[in-house]
Amino acid sequence: MGIKTSIVIVSIAVAIAVSVVAISTDFGGSSPDDEGSLNKKAWNDVWSERYNDGNEQYPARLLVLGNADGNDVIDGNDITVIESLIANGYNYVEDFMADANYDGLIDSADIERTRELIDYNGYKGMAYYFNCGFEIAGYDMSRPLHTSNILTQTLEMLCILAPESIVAVDDRCSNGDVKGANPQGTYWKEYASVIDYSKMGSVGSHKSPNVERYLQVATEYGDGYLTAVMNAKDAQNTGYMEKILKGQSRVQIVRVPSWERGGIANGMLTLGFLIHKFDRATEWVEWHDGYYNDIMQKVSELTDDQRKKVAIAVLGDTDISTLNEFQMNYTTSGEWQGLKRMGVIDVGGDYITKHSPGGIAYGAWEVALSKESFIAMCKEAGGLDYLIGSIPGPYNVSPINPSKLPAKDYMDKVQDFLNKSCGGATLQIIGWEYATGPNDLMYYAMLANVLYDWGYDIEKIVNESLQWMGVYGEGEYQWTFEKIKESSLLPYDI
Repeated sequence: MGIKTSIVIVSIAVAIAVSVVAISTDFGGSSPDDEGSLNKKAWNDVWSERYNDGNEQYPARLLVLGNADGNDVIDGNDITVIESLIANGYNYVEDFMADANYDGLIDSADIERTRELIDYNGYKGMAYYFNCGFEIAGYDMSRPLHTSNILTQTLEMLCILAPESIVAVDDRCSNGDVKGANPQGTYWKEYASVIDYSKMGSVGSHKSPNVERYLQVATEYGDGYLTAVMNAKDAQNTGYMEKILKGQSRVQIVRVPSWERGGIANGMLTLGFLIHKFDRATEWVEWHDGYYNDIMQKVSELTDDQRKKVAIAVLGDTDISTLNEFQMNYTTSGEWQGLKRMGVIDVGGDYITKHSPGGIAYGAWEVALSKESFIAMCKEAGGLDYLIGSIPGPYNVSPINPSKLPAKDYMDKVQDFLNKSCGGATLQIIGWEYATGPNDLMYYAMLANVLYDWGYDIEKIVNESLQWMGVYGEGEYQWTFEKIKESSLLPYDI
């Protein structure tokens, strides 16, 4: 789910020079087209470097251009902001969200486009948005809506926003009923009460998406159109998709945050706006904010002596079956970003950063540490209070997937290592499907309870989240916290 960087004793030298310069909008006698091109180039130079910085966050939650004031809706206040920028001057690199028609200029045409975007349910034209790769992309909101996913989190988003639109799934979320698929585990069980797999097309592997297959799915399953909800281009080097698809109208790629930088609220609002499900997205975000903001308020009140020394690692996923090394989550992963937000002393990130003097180019979702390096990390930090370990739960570990290890096997193996080599640091297991994406409140509530004993009702939170997805219940392929707790949290009585 991102760039994976392997090191034994962490030592990476990648020099990245970042130069941020204030951009003037006075280009003398240049034409508007030249001025717009120069503004776009200056913007790209700055924001592509900001993408390399794992601490850089998205410029707004609703990432649709026209949202000039950076709040969660496009309305008359945005027009007021644009009018002020036109009258008083602007710095395009910083004020680009006001460029609603994305021509590189902020002018009266953006006021007209913003007026159109205010009617988000009725608007049927081109919208531009800031994507999860820190690029500006376009989406034609006039096209019929038929969707596909990449990985579990984007499919969860679609189940919440527009389950009726789903016509195809990737191999990670497929089962044997999907013609032409190569299923990866039993992740499909999460969605099977919402999705009729016998009617789904297959978009293949998330690691090597094939343009011809996407076009075929659009024809056979989408009445000629497909909106493919994907991750950032560099997650699996998939930027070739847009290059090949440029100029055609059948397949549109949408890259919004699902796990990237922990930006699920950004992704839900932006995707909801683009696919005419903004009201639903807004309702979901309001629910999510109710818990998330309460937790963040408590975090803001922590004293230094309450902060714990914590690290986070992937103990198992689709590609990792044994613990020969620690796959430490890092800058672009939602798990790392979420942990940082919880006010911890970031033992893992601090160690990787210190021993990687130039940083890691374009960020990294995970960085591999040998067991020897992990021990050195603990010693250098003066001990480790907690290791948060993610596994492919709830839906691709035993007992839900009988062919896979149960969560307790991961727990016992890693805890034994920690007891022998790292002073007995406490291990907390969580299924990574619920550490990021629309179900990430399990992660924040778990951290709140484990680290600070704040007593959030995790069962209530998870059950409400499952209701939003439409998969809550006692029937086959329906889920409750009681049914998934042993495969998603260990210890789960927290």
